[in-house]
Amino acid sequence: MSTVGLCNYKALEARYTKALLGRKGKEEYLYSAFLSMWYTQSAQAWITQFYLQITPCLPFLRERSPVFLVANIRGGLTTKLDELQLLFISNDVDICVISETWLHDSINSDILQIADYSLFRLDRRGGQQGGGLAVYVKQGISCSFLSQFTHNELEVLWLLYRPHSMPREVTHLLIGAVYHPPKANNFQMLDYLVASMDEFTRAHPYTGILVLGDFNQLPNSQLKSIPLQQIVTCPTRGNSIVDKIYTNVKDWYQTPIILPGVSRSDHEAIYLKPAADPPRPSRSIRVFFIADLFLLTARHYCVMS
Repeated sequence: MSTVGLCNYKALEARYTKALLGRKGKEEYLYSAFLSMWYTQSAQAWITQFYLQITPCLPFLRERSPVFLVANIRGGLTTKLDELQLLFISNDVDICVISETWLHDSINSDILQIADYSLFRLDRRGGQQGGGLAVYVKQGISCSFLSQFTHNELEVLWLLYRPHSMPREVTHLLIGAVYHPPKANNFQMLDYLVASMDEFTRAHPYTGILVLGDFNQLPNSQLKSIPLQQIVTCPTRGNSIVDKIYTNVKDWYQTPIILPGVSRSDHEAIYLKPAADPPRPSRSIRVFFIADLFLLTARHYCVMS
């Protein structure tokens, strides 16, 4: 092996060893294969085998945006776990946002588990029936619960997606799961959503945002001013689009697909899959100031152009 070839191999090893170390099972085996090929193959053969065989088997080396499923199940989560598990497996779902779980404190999370997924839940508080959110995240997906943004009166659950490798232009994905009841206070929800995203993006300017769930008739002009785009274009309940997805990384995803509702729900489900070859975002940042006519405050928002 030439000195130049060895240097290139060393650079590759330094890059990928950090991601591989500490992995279990299949990943440990592939790490051994990685080192074996390193020392025994010619440069051309090594590169071909590495990229065609190992890289597709290790998604954390080549991160893609998560696959989402959004569903209002109209209660009865404990009786619909088998159907949800089948949906997750058949559609390779990474993150599922479920609204109207109708859960309460007396229902233990242990009976809500789905194999290979972690559960985050937010039940309706105050002893009131209905509502509630659950988010299932595939194990191995780097998601953390942002408890500091929880509101005592609103049904919104925030997660931070930050995998091992993200483009430098987008360092985080902020995920908001939302259930906004039909007769809830629109102003309170909008002000809270905007304030939460504002606080997070001030600390992390290069943030992708996905806010998903059942918004019912919540006005969207304030969310679009951030600016976020609402990308669901087909009805999800009757002739209305009440289940929606707002995002500032629209080009990272394909057009959402409408699926039949879970079990007997009268809401259709939404399947969101990443684009096969998403464009690399620009590093340039545009800053927006949104004037709130009610509070007479100004907030700034950073989005990828």
